[in-house]
Order: sequence, then C-alpha cells, then structure tokens
Amino acid sequence: MSGTVREWCWDWHTNSFDTGTVTDPAGPNQGAWRVIRGGGWKEEDASYCAVSIRTGNNPNSGNDKHGFRVVCR
Repeated sequence: MSGTVREWCWDWHTNSFDTGTVTDPAGPNQGAWRVIRGGGWKEEDASYCAVSIRTGNNPNSGNDKHGFRVVCR
C-alpha cells in the first residue's frame, strides 16, 4: 500500500504523546482531526512520501491525497 495515497486512521490526532511504555497508543478520546499516516505519490515535497509520515486533517475534508484501507478480520 505504500506510495499510493496517505491513509486515514481511526485515531484522533494529537501532537503530544505519552512518553512512557505504551503498546498500540490510540491517542485522545476525541478531537477535531483524525490521524493520517504514510506518504503518497502526489506530495509537494519528497520528504512527505515516507511511510513514517504522521499528520492529521479534518475528517470531513477530502482530496486526492487521502484514502483508506479496508481491513477484514
């Protein structure tokens, strides 16, 4: 999935994290922005194409840089 579009995540976005030992941190319980992870082909700068990129955006917005991955269990 790397390199197609940035991936919307269910977690709410925050700039601060618990610095202790945390397994699978989920972030805050509410917020204004959802987390967006990974990089895509249509970025302004090559550094934003990295898989490690983590940012956020209003979940009511949309553009051709954001997508989501369907996961079945």
